[in-house]
Amino acid sequence: MEQKVDSSVEQKIGIVKEWISTLSEEGKLEQIDRMLLKDVLGAFGANFEVGEEAKVSLGKYTNKAKAFGMEQVWGLKYDEYIKFTAEFIRSYEASKGISLPALERSGVKNSGMIQFLGEVTAYAVESLDFEDLKLYLEARVSNGKAWEDGRREDRVRVKVPTAKEPILLSSIPPEFPKAAWEKIKSWK
Repeated sequence: MEQKVDSSVEQKIGIVKEWISTLSEEGKLEQIDRMLLKDVLGAFGANFEVGEEAKVSLGKYTNKAKAFGMEQVWGLKYDEYIKFTAEFIRSYEASKGISLPALERSGVKNSGMIQFLGEVTAYAVESLDFEDLKLYLEARVSNGKAWEDGRREDRVRVKVPTAKEPILLSSIPPEFPKAAWEKIKSWK
Protein backbone atom coordinates (compact mmCIF):
# COMPACT_ATOMS: atom_id res chain seq x y z
CA MET A 1 0.00 0.00 0.00
CA GLU A 2 1.50 3.32 -1.06
CA GLN A 3 1.62 6.07 1.53
CA LYS A 4 0.17 9.43 0.64
CA VAL A 5 2.74 12.23 0.87
CA ASP A 6 1.57 15.80 1.32
CA SER A 7 2.59 18.54 -1.11
CA SER A 8 5.10 20.18 1.25
CA VAL A 9 6.96 16.86 1.52
CA GLU A 10 6.72 16.46 -2.26
CA GLN A 11 8.36 19.88 -2.61
CA LYS A 12 11.15 18.84 -0.22
CA ILE A 13 11.62 15.60 -2.19
CA GLY A 14 12.16 17.71 -5.31
CA ILE A 15 14.85 19.73 -3.52
CA VAL A 16 16.66 16.56 -2.42
CA LYS A 17 16.39 15.15 -5.95
CA GLU A 18 18.11 18.27 -7.32
CA TRP A 19 20.75 18.07 -4.57
CA ILE A 20 21.53 14.46 -5.49
CA SER A 21 21.48 15.23 -9.23
CA THR A 22 24.04 18.00 -8.79
CA LEU A 23 26.33 15.60 -6.94
CA SER A 24 25.98 12.96 -9.69
CA GLU A 25 26.23 15.32 -12.67
CA GLU A 26 28.68 17.97 -11.44
CA GLY A 27 30.46 16.25 -8.56
CA LYS A 28 29.47 19.11 -6.26
CA LEU A 29 27.57 18.86 -3.01
CA GLU A 30 25.64 22.01 -2.25
CA GLN A 31 24.51 23.00 1.24
CA ILE A 32 21.17 21.49 2.17
CA ASP A 33 19.01 22.08 5.22
CA ARG A 34 19.52 19.18 7.59
CA MET A 35 15.89 19.18 8.74
CA LEU A 36 14.60 19.16 5.16
CA LEU A 37 16.77 16.13 4.40
CA LYS A 38 15.63 14.46 7.62
CA ASP A 39 11.97 15.04 6.69
CA VAL A 40 12.50 13.52 3.25
CA LEU A 41 14.40 10.48 4.50
CA GLY A 42 11.69 10.05 7.14
CA ALA A 43 9.07 10.04 4.38
CA PHE A 44 10.90 7.05 2.90
CA GLY A 45 11.07 5.07 6.11
CA ALA A 46 14.00 6.42 8.12
CA ASN A 47 13.26 6.37 11.84
CA PHE A 48 15.18 9.17 13.50
CA GLU A 49 13.69 8.48 16.93
CA VAL A 50 16.84 6.63 17.94
CA GLY A 51 18.92 6.72 21.08
CA GLU A 52 22.25 8.34 21.71
CA GLU A 53 24.12 5.08 21.07
CA ALA A 54 22.77 4.98 17.49
CA LYS A 55 23.70 8.62 16.91
CA VAL A 56 27.22 7.99 18.21
CA SER A 57 27.48 4.97 15.91
CA LEU A 58 26.42 7.08 12.91
CA GLY A 59 29.13 9.60 13.75
CA LYS A 60 31.85 7.00 13.26
CA TYR A 61 33.75 6.84 9.97
CA THR A 62 33.70 3.17 8.95
CA ASN A 63 30.73 1.22 7.64
CA LYS A 64 31.27 -1.39 10.34
CA ALA A 65 31.16 1.23 13.10
CA LYS A 66 28.09 2.91 11.52
CA ALA A 67 26.17 -0.36 11.08
CA PHE A 68 24.39 -0.29 14.45
CA GLY A 69 23.10 3.24 13.84
CA MET A 70 22.11 2.43 10.27
CA GLU A 71 20.13 -0.60 11.43
CA GLN A 72 18.39 1.52 14.07
CA VAL A 73 17.42 4.23 11.55
CA TRP A 74 16.66 2.09 8.49
CA GLY A 75 15.75 -1.32 9.90
CA LEU A 76 15.54 -4.01 7.21
CA LYS A 77 15.87 -1.37 4.49
CA TYR A 78 19.57 -1.16 5.35
CA ASP A 79 20.12 -4.79 4.30
CA GLU A 80 17.97 -4.20 1.23
CA TYR A 81 20.16 -1.21 0.34
CA ILE A 82 23.35 -3.26 0.70
CA LYS A 83 21.88 -5.90 -1.66
CA PHE A 84 20.97 -3.11 -4.07
CA THR A 85 24.63 -1.96 -4.14
CA ALA A 86 25.73 -5.46 -5.18
CA GLU A 87 23.16 -5.41 -8.01
CA PHE A 88 24.35 -1.94 -9.04
CA ILE A 89 27.96 -3.18 -9.22
CA ARG A 90 27.04 -6.16 -11.43
CA SER A 91 25.01 -3.97 -13.78
CA TYR A 92 27.60 -1.18 -13.87
CA GLU A 93 30.53 -3.48 -14.60
CA ALA A 94 28.59 -5.33 -17.31
CA SER A 95 27.45 -2.15 -19.05
CA LYS A 96 30.75 -0.24 -18.77
CA GLY A 97 33.07 -3.18 -19.34
CA ILE A 98 35.29 -2.10 -16.45
CA SER A 99 35.76 -3.45 -12.98
CA LEU A 100 35.12 -1.15 -10.04
CA PRO A 101 37.96 -0.69 -7.55
CA ALA A 102 37.98 -2.93 -4.50
CA LEU A 103 39.29 -2.29 -1.01
CA GLU A 104 42.75 -3.80 -0.72
CA ARG A 105 42.29 -5.98 2.33
CA SER A 106 38.72 -7.18 1.87
CA GLY A 107 38.12 -6.97 -1.88
CA VAL A 108 34.84 -5.16 -1.14
CA LYS A 109 33.62 -2.96 -4.02
CA ASN A 110 30.53 -1.41 -2.44
CA SER A 111 32.14 0.33 0.56
CA GLY A 112 31.72 3.84 -0.88
CA MET A 113 28.15 3.06 -1.88
CA ILE A 114 27.31 1.99 1.65
CA GLN A 115 29.16 5.05 2.96
CA PHE A 116 26.96 7.25 0.74
CA LEU A 117 23.76 6.34 2.58
CA GLY A 118 25.59 6.23 5.91
CA GLU A 119 27.02 9.71 5.52
CA VAL A 120 23.75 11.22 4.30
CA THR A 121 21.95 9.58 7.24
CA ALA A 122 24.62 10.73 9.70
CA TYR A 123 24.26 14.30 8.44
CA ALA A 124 20.45 14.17 8.80
CA VAL A 125 20.73 12.95 12.41
CA GLU A 126 23.39 15.58 13.29
CA SER A 127 26.20 13.04 13.69
CA LEU A 128 28.23 14.45 10.77
CA ASP A 129 28.78 18.10 9.89
CA PHE A 130 28.21 19.45 6.41
CA GLU A 131 31.90 20.20 5.76
CA ASP A 132 32.85 16.55 6.26
CA LEU A 133 29.82 15.32 4.30
CA LYS A 134 30.82 17.57 1.40
CA LEU A 135 34.48 16.56 1.58
CA TYR A 136 33.73 12.83 1.66
CA LEU A 137 30.98 12.69 -0.96
CA GLU A 138 32.70 15.00 -3.45
CA ALA A 139 35.92 12.97 -3.11
CA ARG A 140 34.03 9.68 -3.55
CA VAL A 141 32.36 10.90 -6.77
CA SER A 142 35.56 12.55 -8.05
CA ASN A 143 37.55 9.38 -7.46
CA GLY A 144 34.80 7.30 -9.08
CA LYS A 145 34.88 9.55 -12.16
CA ALA A 146 38.68 9.38 -12.33
CA TRP A 147 38.52 5.57 -12.12
CA GLU A 148 35.81 5.41 -14.77
CA ASP A 149 37.87 7.65 -17.09
CA GLY A 150 41.06 5.65 -16.59
CA ARG A 151 42.72 8.51 -14.69
CA ARG A 152 43.50 6.58 -11.54
CA GLU A 153 46.46 8.81 -10.74
CA ASP A 154 44.04 11.78 -10.42
CA ARG A 155 42.17 10.31 -7.48
CA VAL A 156 42.35 12.45 -4.35
CA ARG A 157 43.36 11.44 -0.87
CA VAL A 158 41.41 12.69 2.15
CA LYS A 159 42.23 12.84 5.85
CA VAL A 160 39.77 10.68 7.79
CA PRO A 161 39.48 10.02 11.55
CA THR A 162 40.64 6.40 11.28
CA ALA A 163 43.99 7.02 9.53
CA LYS A 164 47.12 9.02 10.32
CA GLU A 165 47.72 9.94 6.69
CA PRO A 166 45.19 10.94 3.99
CA ILE A 167 43.66 7.93 2.21
CA LEU A 168 41.98 7.16 -1.09
CA LEU A 169 38.35 7.06 -0.04
CA SER A 170 36.23 4.22 -1.33
CA SER A 171 34.76 5.75 -4.45
CA ILE A 172 31.38 5.70 -6.15
CA PRO A 173 30.64 6.00 -9.86
CA PRO A 174 29.18 9.43 -10.69
CA GLU A 175 25.79 7.95 -11.56
CA PHE A 176 25.52 6.07 -8.27
CA PRO A 177 23.97 8.87 -6.15
CA LYS A 178 21.05 9.09 -8.61
CA ALA A 179 20.62 5.31 -8.59
CA ALA A 180 20.74 5.26 -4.77
CA TRP A 181 18.15 8.04 -4.65
CA GLU A 182 15.83 5.98 -6.86
CA LYS A 183 16.28 3.04 -4.49
CA ILE A 184 15.51 5.23 -1.45
CA LYS A 185 12.42 6.62 -3.20
CA SER A 186 11.18 3.08 -3.83
CA TRP A 187 10.69 2.73 -0.07
CA LYS A 188 7.79 5.24 -0.07
